[in-house]
Amino acid sequence: MVGGYLAGLLMASAYAAIGLFISSRTNNQIVALILTVALCGLFYLVGTRGITEFVGESTSVLLRALSTGSRFESIERGVIDLRDLVYYGSLALIFLALNVLSLESKRWSRGARTAGQRRNAIVAVVLLTLNLVALNLWLFPRTGIRVDLTEQREYTLSQPTKEILGNLSEPLLIRAYFSERTHPLLSPLVPRITDMLKEYAVASGGNVVLEIVDPAQNPDLEAEANQSYGIRPTPFPGGRGATNRPSSTPISTSCCDMATRARYSIFAT
Repeated sequence: MVGGYLAGLLMASAYAAIGLFISSRTNNQIVALILTVALCGLFYLVGTRGITEFVGESTSVLLRALSTGSRFESIERGVIDLRDLVYYGSLALIFLALNVLSLESKRWSRGARTAGQRRNAIVAVVLLTLNLVALNLWLFPRTGIRVDLTEQREYTLSQPTKEILGNLSEPLLIRAYFSERTHPLLSPLVPRITDMLKEYAVASGGNVVLEIVDPAQNPDLEAEANQSYGIRPTPFPGGRGATNRPSSTPISTSCCDMATRARYSIFAT
């Protein structure tokens, strides 16, 4: 419940900033409302399944990272990730800065005396935007800075898992198979699974080696998974492919079990 309220507050703040900026660019309230709804809707819809199912997995990850809807769902489920907080804060700050610049520009004269002031204000907004974008890019691969508010701490590694990973006597390779064009229902799970696997690597202190493999681009590894582990592609209706091992596999349990008896653990989707 707390996550839902926080997600709603953050999204409302970002959308309010967008609305303020657009309102500053037009005197027509109807036009401002239509443009605000259109732009906010674009930010929300860009990462939805209806859009991402038409692109590859790498592009889907990018679109979900840009989407306010995907970020909202992440917080709503009870995971307060620093990356999501920074994203919403950055979006609000960028459009608030654009709003201030737009309002101030209406008071400027067009003479040479104010040329330096106009230039400095534009440069300041551009630098602010670039720095916020750079901050988001820097945080994007960092997965462990978050708070799990779910009742059963569903998205947090348990203490036994951390102990097993930290006490590995030899390196453990976890190889995840993710097709570039997977089934649209499985696609949103890819970043969640990848984040959890990265947490395994961090918790192990370097004993876990993580590999993300696209079977289509690595036919030798696909053949190894097929021959050694019996993992074979299964076609889904609509022409999208995945494997016959379900995505709901309890990764923590399987990983810890594998750690006690083998050097290789494979999860495929």
